[in-house]
Amino acid sequence: MSTQNYKDAIVTLENIQKVTPETEEAYQRVTFFRALELFSNSDFEEAIINFDKSLNNTKFNRIYQARSIFWKGESYFRLNRIKDATREFNKFILTAGSFELKEFNTAHYNLGYCYFKQKDFLESASWFRKYTDMMKEAQSKTVGDAFARTGDCYFASRDYEKASTYYQKAIDNGKASVDYATFQKGFCLGLLKEYNQKIILMNQLITDYPRSSLVDDAWFEIGKSYVSIEEPEMAINAYQQLINDYPTSNLIPKAYLEIGMVNYNTDKNDVALDVLKKVVDFFPNTQESKEALAQLKNVYLELNQVEEYVAYMKEKDSKIDIRITEQDSLTYTTSMKVYMNADYEKASGLLMKYIDKFKEQGIFYANANFYLAESYIQLKKPENAVQHFSNVLSKPATEFTEPSLLFLGQWYYKNNDYPKALDYFTRLESSAQYEKNKVTARSGRMRCLYRTDNLAEARKSAISLLSSEKIPDELFREAHFIIGKDALVNNNLEDAKDEFELIAKDCKSAEQAEAKYLISKIYFQQGQYEPAEKEIFDFVKKNTPHQYWLGKSFLLLSDIYIQRKDNFQAKATLQSIMDNYNIKTDGITEEAANKLKEINEAELKASQPPVQEEIQEEEINLDNSKTE
Repeated sequence: MSTQNYKDAIVTLENIQKVTPETEEAYQRVTFFRALELFSNSDFEEAIINFDKSLNNTKFNRIYQARSIFWKGESYFRLNRIKDATREFNKFILTAGSFELKEFNTAHYNLGYCYFKQKDFLESASWFRKYTDMMKEAQSKTVGDAFARTGDCYFASRDYEKASTYYQKAIDNGKASVDYATFQKGFCLGLLKEYNQKIILMNQLITDYPRSSLVDDAWFEIGKSYVSIEEPEMAINAYQQLINDYPTSNLIPKAYLEIGMVNYNTDKNDVALDVLKKVVDFFPNTQESKEALAQLKNVYLELNQVEEYVAYMKEKDSKIDIRITEQDSLTYTTSMKVYMNADYEKASGLLMKYIDKFKEQGIFYANANFYLAESYIQLKKPENAVQHFSNVLSKPATEFTEPSLLFLGQWYYKNNDYPKALDYFTRLESSAQYEKNKVTARSGRMRCLYRTDNLAEARKSAISLLSSEKIPDELFREAHFIIGKDALVNNNLEDAKDEFELIAKDCKSAEQAEAKYLISKIYFQQGQYEPAEKEIFDFVKKNTPHQYWLGKSFLLLSDIYIQRKDNFQAKATLQSIMDNYNIKTDGITEEAANKLKEINEAELKASQPPVQEEIQEEEINLDNSKTE
């Protein structure tokens, strides 16, 4: 039952009274690998503590030292402590021995993201360019992503020509975010007034990536470009295509508004009137509704229908407050100035006053609820944010819809309300504009369905997740694990084994450890005892921190010996579990004791002679006469 357990090894080393250079060197190595285990299990805070322990003994092995600094930076990045991550990645690059490590190039890529998240776009572009130069512009996802982010840096710096150049490099690379890069290059061309080239690129996006979340945006931008080159009919066709094909898009109100404006500007006032009224009726209390109301006044005046305009306004007044009063605007604007100054305590009070006063009729109702929720998050009161994110979702889709769905899905999942979380993740998946949020939605759906024992649907979500462009390793493992579990439940043993073998090469995470155990169990169920035994012994070599699944594997090993009629080895294995397995509360030692008892009872029964039954002799009639 021997296994290298870094957690226990650390405890042992820390309790040694006499510290020697050998124990210090071992401590550097063990704490480093323990930190990697914790990182693999997404316990980043504890990982940092153990990387620091390893870094306190840096004189022995410079490779462990350099790698500890890098992975400490990764841990900070995952915790969104970006300044700390930036410091560690810069330190890693300057550390002796880092150049020869595989993490060296990745550190440049990561620094690009660190500075990007801090909005230092020129510094970010510098690091992304260093990374792509070092990688010799290889055809890989990270290189393609780095090109796209470099384009974003120049875009944010308003250098649209350079941005366009790097978006094209991402397109040519073809490995990551190609639809996004195509859209962004087209957008840059529009800002450079190259409208025909922009239209060509947006149409290319629609044709080449019909399932992209950016297709509705592309149709909208095509419409804007046709307006710019004075092709009103083509513009209306593009906006109408968006409305017809993407009825749930948050661009629908804008598309209707633009159609109304195009008709007004081409003197089709009656059509403009009908379309603008649709915006007011279908999308109340939105910015588009406000703009449509303002434009309706101009249309009515063009038609010399002043009385009709007054009647229309009175009719609307009974349903919504169509007047964007100075008080409404001032109250919201004042609140937002405080929010932008990061005084979240004061801002939350002002935003709450705005919501209480103007309620759902407030022009900025959705905005106010969103920023109030964000204030509560900054104040470490996320439970107070829940209702306000929900209020955002009670209104038509806006730019606040996606982050609100994201928060609520994650909140309810964290609090084990899987049905509610599933609803929000499902809505997020169908409406997300950003690929990262689509990945979060798909993984959230998969986990909720798995937690509610709906394996068949969880499998579908896992397959959908794996089709995503870029997913972390831990989600790759989790998705294949769930697909394997579904196959196992449906007795598709070979399919299940294939899935588990994909992720069981390393047994640092709980899914990997269980997958390794299940591979051996499948072999056992198929009567293939030799490969089952081989898998168990291979599992021992993996040094897994997940002792429960290793314990289950040794229990299975005893079953293999029983099937081979080798009770001696089975008993020895079970006794070893009882003597050496340290956790006494998870049922492993209890199960070992029960199995050992069954074997002993069976052997005792087999060793006893059979019970002799009394033979009653029949009375034999010695004379041959027959009785009547």
